[in-house]
Amino acid sequence: MSGGVCAYHLETSSVVWIAPLPFSRDEVTGIPILDFAGLGSTLQNVEAQFGDPVATLIEKVSSIPTDGGKSAFTFGSGYGMLTLFFLMRGGVLYTVLPQVWQTVLANSLPDCPHREGKVSRKVRGKAKADRRKVIKAASVELAVSTWGFPLMASTRSRKPHDGMADAGCIAIFLKTRLEAVIGNSETPVDLTNRSGVVDCLGSILSTAGSADSRSRPKRKPRRVKGST
Repeated sequence: MSGGVCAYHLETSSVVWIAPLPFSRDEVTGIPILDFAGLGSTLQNVEAQFGDPVATLIEKVSSIPTDGGKSAFTFGSGYGMLTLFFLMRGGVLYTVLPQVWQTVLANSLPDCPHREGKVSRKVRGKAKADRRKVIKAASVELAVSTWGFPLMASTRSRKPHDGMADAGCIAIFLKTRLEAVIGNSETPVDLTNRSGVVDCLGSILSTAGSADSRSRPKRKPRRVKGST
């Protein structure tokens, strides 16, 4: 199991802290479980330095259809407890689909072969898994260069931590959308105003979701033999 969390500072438009989610082993079953006590203590230290959180953005994920019943239940319970944990800490909770933030990042990468309008037939015919790998690798490089964090779980790691990499990439998605909304806004957005920021985040996520759905090509209805 893996996961990551980061703190994005609105006034400086930067990630001020990023770390993997802490896990511990259940004494009875040996199953990895989230260490909410450790996570809460760490977040308290971050908030003491940078202020209370305005909102929380969680990736909206689900279990894989091929997972067994036990694995799906374990994943669902962990995701639900994590959502409840951030709800209990206060602030507004938002979710974002991985397809949404990955599409925004792919379009912001100048050399990514999967940008809209620059997808060749050869690339278009590749499996979706290969497409995600290319976008993920390019996004991680962008996150490392943007935030200045190595995105490694420890000094012994040889590759970026998946959870930390996703957290850093979602922060870039948030930064990109915020800059677009603030730049196109007729009235200036006060980032020190809590309610104004919450409204701005709500419009960002709703706009991103609708834009992502519009960008998907409509599938042609399948013709059944013998039908006209």
